[in-house]
Amino acid sequence: MRILLVDDEPLFVDMIGALLRGRGDQVTEASNGQEALELARQSPPDCIVSDILMPLMDGFELCRNCRGDDRLRDTPFVFATGTFTTPEDRGIAADAGADGFLLKTQHPDIFLREFDAVLTRRAAADREAERVAISPDNTTTGEYNAALVRKVMEKVQELEEANRQISTSEARLRAITDALPDLVFLLDEEGTYVDVLASREDLLYQDT
Repeated sequence: MRILLVDDEPLFVDMIGALLRGRGDQVTEASNGQEALELARQSPPDCIVSDILMPLMDGFELCRNCRGDDRLRDTPFVFATGTFTTPEDRGIAADAGADGFLLKTQHPDIFLREFDAVLTRRAAADREAERVAISPDNTTTGEYNAALVRKVMEKVQELEEANRQISTSEARLRAITDALPDLVFLLDEEGTYVDVLASREDLLYQDT
């Protein structure tokens, strides 16, 4: 099977790609939805496995574009995500036209078993009559945009919290060194001096 794997995280591209290649699938990789759509239009794959939160074009939009393309509308489309995990996210994925929704962080054997189950259901069902062309002004557009904003804000909050923790640690280290009467030398793992801390400026200029 020729599979187009779409993800901007190299770790998961390598992991999922290895799983699929290990059982004989041919895997082509793309790092975002825009690149994936161009590749799919050039050479339609047998299946698309895509992350959701990606630059340039997210997975929801990629899926909608595929469902609106005559050559790709019947291509099985499976979301594999580690971020969008709520029932609401699954509903948006289904509304976008996805055939399956998998967690890429689960055990490899479970991932492959659920992936095969999705393909089996897709092959057994006549999806043509069930599919409805999704208009750009469909209400699901607002829903998945809201979901994307929510996930981005969560990432921003995580980064802000990490920065606060770093600032707190730096302030704590500075308070400790300022309380010491002597010079403090910081060395890296190879024994190279990387910083010199002193509680008083005059200590830096004393004759040794």
